[in-house]
Amino acid sequence: LISRVSNHASFTLTLGTLGIPLPNGMAQPASSSSASLPGGVDVDQVKRQWAFRVLSITEGGLATKADLEKVRQRSKEIYKTKAREKKNAEAKKVLEAFEVVKAAFQAREEKRRAAKKAQAAENGKSEAKPDPAKAAAAAKAREAAKLKEAARQNELAKQKAQKREQLGRMANAKQQAPLAMDKKPSFHRSQSSLICASCGQGSTLKRVPDLTKSGVFYCPSCRLRVMDPFNPPREAEKGLLKLLVLQPPLVPENAFGEATIKMRLNMPNLQKWRKAGEEIDVRMLNLDTCEPCHVWPHSLDLWANGTKAFGIEPPKEGHKRRDAPSRISASLKSGINEVKFHCKDGFSVQRFALAFVRVKPLTVRQMCQAVKVVS
Repeated sequence: LISRVSNHASFTLTLGTLGIPLPNGMAQPASSSSASLPGGVDVDQVKRQWAFRVLSITEGGLATKADLEKVRQRSKEIYKTKAREKKNAEAKKVLEAFEVVKAAFQAREEKRRAAKKAQAAENGKSEAKPDPAKAAAAAKAREAAKLKEAARQNELAKQKAQKREQLGRMANAKQQAPLAMDKKPSFHRSQSSLICASCGQGSTLKRVPDLTKSGVFYCPSCRLRVMDPFNPPREAEKGLLKLLVLQPPLVPENAFGEATIKMRLNMPNLQKWRKAGEEIDVRMLNLDTCEPCHVWPHSLDLWANGTKAFGIEPPKEGHKRRDAPSRISASLKSGINEVKFHCKDGFSVQRFALAFVRVKPLTVRQMCQAVKVVS
């Protein structure tokens, strides 16, 4: 019965689609959505079965658009094969079968979307009636969140106020610095520590610096950072890799004329820093003053990983030596570096501090952009 009905439906569909008048006694088929045969046989179902049989596929294998695309490619290949074999009628049936399959897939997708939309509408109606208990719990949670946010905002406001107060004390110290020149030097001592006028941190030094010129105390870290404006260090601890104050317990109590220091520097990202244009400098300063000037001892030699990185020769008699930081990036490697330096001084090596600084050299144009216009 299915075979006879399928042949009948295919024949009438093809003739009707092409506009060929049907023979006497054969009625024009109705639309695919309402076509049916006597005896309760669904014409659409028969057409789909016929199309699936022509394309050699199953209805269960057509679930997504990707499956439909595969069927289209298969139909195309079958059509080309039939056309090469001069089987035009069978080739035309392949095209008609694919159109039937495509229409069936689109109708099924439309029904699925309509069902999904109806389900969403039903869910919306059910959610429109809120549960009193859930509503009360949600309101309580919102109130708790508001209280927590208010407490956080209050804590942030307190922290900002404390920071403003600290910055205000530092600004007042800088403003009062010129007035200190007319008075006796103040060491800004807090028990056994000297308080830096720039960062507000305390420093404990064996030798009390001479504050006649500056009037206030500046810690070695702040002096090392502002020492070379053309090569500013990175911010915070990223810039000052290692600071060595050549005083006990780093050096013995009785070490005055010379000292030898061995240490390790761990720099796992050195190669990455150098690719970014950053370098490693060795800077040294005099602890007897608060001037941000680079000062070498009478002589110094530094080795990195068994190789001499640089050496500072004693100044020639009658000449003033030009002291400047030394760059040792080329002598270092990524990872652990074995560093050793030996220094000599005619007064005392305990009046010096040495630092390894990570810097980012600036160009002249970048320096010009940083200079403020006065007038």
